[in-house]
Amino acid sequence: MFKLMEQAGFYRTGMGIDSGSLQVLSKVKRTQNPEKINEVLGMINKTSIKVKLSFIIGLPFETLETMRQTIDLAKSLLA
Repeated sequence: MFKLMEQAGFYRTGMGIDSGSLQVLSKVKRTQNPEKINEVLGMINKTSIKVKLSFIIGLPFETLETMRQTIDLAKSLLA
């Protein structure tokens, strides 16, 4: 799908990753998970499409551990 988008002139997109914590994602009613995110980014990275990622950190119910999970995911996606 992303190859077709690239061929059609699509050159940039954004993804709301939100959190690296399944607990936080569930609480904010998001259905993505880190494995699916890696899969989709892997497909996009096979194209010239640029991706902007956004994260949410510091929600009132977050712990230091859930924030660390988000930071760790962000670092792994940048590698």
